[in-house]
Amino acid sequence: MQDNHVKLPNLKAADAQPASNILLTLFIAAGASMAAAQDYPNKPIRVIVPLAAGGQTDVVARLLTQKLAESFRQPLVVDNRSGGGGAVGTETAVRSNPDGYTMLVAASSYAALAGKTFDVVINATSAGLTNSMPELPDNLFMPGALAYDMVYGKATPFMQYAAAQGARVADGLGMLVEQAAESFFIWRGVRPSTAPVIAALRQSA
Repeated sequence: MQDNHVKLPNLKAADAQPASNILLTLFIAAGASMAAAQDYPNKPIRVIVPLAAGGQTDVVARLLTQKLAESFRQPLVVDNRSGGGGAVGTETAVRSNPDGYTMLVAASSYAALAGKTFDVVINATSAGLTNSMPELPDNLFMPGALAYDMVYGKATPFMQYAAAQGARVADGLGMLVEQAAESFFIWRGVRPSTAPVIAALRQSA
């Protein structure tokens, strides 16, 4: 069977099995020409998570799809297809139309990163809280890549590691404030301006 899945940016996360280092990867069912099309995407994208809803992998996958939706300017709809240890969801993705509008969240070890480079790397582990570093290889970032750590308030070892390799770095403060603002909008119908809040928090840190 021809492999027509193009690997997208990766998200590192601690899964339900703490003894394992887990790499969450989005695969897109499309040829390279489709993914590079100027009008892509022009409709919602289905994201298959081959695990039950509510687990840590599902939660982190949903955080990633929110960010991708902002970049793509199209909705990303998470479709949980659990069963068979992930086989059901994976088979569903494999059999999908290879038009670029179905993605699969897959998992593997950090060792699988060796020799690969990425445009975006999101550290969703708790390593920064203990001032420790995920076991990532060097030379992980493509030129101009973004390294995003969900921990905020300090330059974490992951951010320092990424900056030393020439990547742009960002932390999770903006996400925290934006989530609070969105909740306020849902509750009160008023959307606060977040930029001054983020700036004030940066100054007080």
